[in-house]
Amino acid sequence: MTPLRGSLRFKPHRPAFQEITHKFVAPPILLGVFTESEPERYYGDCMKASTFRDPRRRPALLALAAALAGGLLLLAVALLIGGWQTLFNRRFHQAMPRKDNIYELPKNLPVPVDDGACDHLTGFQLPSALMLSTADRQVDLSSLAGRTVVYCYPRTGRPGQELPKGWNDIPGARGCTPQSCAFRDHYQQLQSLGVRVFGLSTQDTTYQREAVQRLHLPFELLSDSELAFTRALRLPTFQVEGMVLIKRLTLIIDGGRITKVFYPVFPPDKNATEVIQWLSVHPSGTG
Repeated sequence: MTPLRGSLRFKPHRPAFQEITHKFVAPPILLGVFTESEPERYYGDCMKASTFRDPRRRPALLALAAALAGGLLLLAVALLIGGWQTLFNRRFHQAMPRKDNIYELPKNLPVPVDDGACDHLTGFQLPSALMLSTADRQVDLSSLAGRTVVYCYPRTGRPGQELPKGWNDIPGARGCTPQSCAFRDHYQQLQSLGVRVFGLSTQDTTYQREAVQRLHLPFELLSDSELAFTRALRLPTFQVEGMVLIKRLTLIIDGGRITKVFYPVFPPDKNATEVIQWLSVHPSGTG
């Protein structure tokens, strides 16, 4: 049907028109139901429906945008400051020494007592037990000819790494680094006495290798991380923070048989000297 021209045009009821446009959101001009002013009014209402284009809402929108931008700026600054603090703390702690010196023995350490835990070891024939050394080879102490010195220690510490809680209060626990350094410093003298030297602990080889490199040890460290050697010899142990550690002791082995046991060992930094004194008095083969 052709709409009437001129001033006679069909005008729908206003509430019904508003319901139709609300539901279908289509330009009603396509329906041919507007007066001359309706298209402009329709698009004007659409423009007003936009929050951003509504002048009355612009201040609130700008305030919200400013708040979001400020929040993002504060977050970026906080992350930047936090990153710098983390980097500073890391470098600071690396540069700063520990609260104590791991290369020296503190004063007033508790002295370990002989509890008889090694009485069975003198004359003990070593069982075959392979242990990985820091030289990436398997070592079986029972198969070595000649004289061997093995100092067993709980665990070495590292600079910048705190000791286990209460470590200094455990009799005989502290002093693994000074003991290792003492055997290093007396290594040539020990060699002149015809002995080989090993250190032994339950730490893994990777951890031990760091100690060898840092302390410049000229001998190998053996890892009994599986506790096979420790259990076979029934060596005395203790536990700290879930770690099973060997109590400090030193073995002198002749052809796979233990001929001398130093236990307990205290102070640890004097153990190498004590071993040299004993070796000087008891040459290989005399017991």
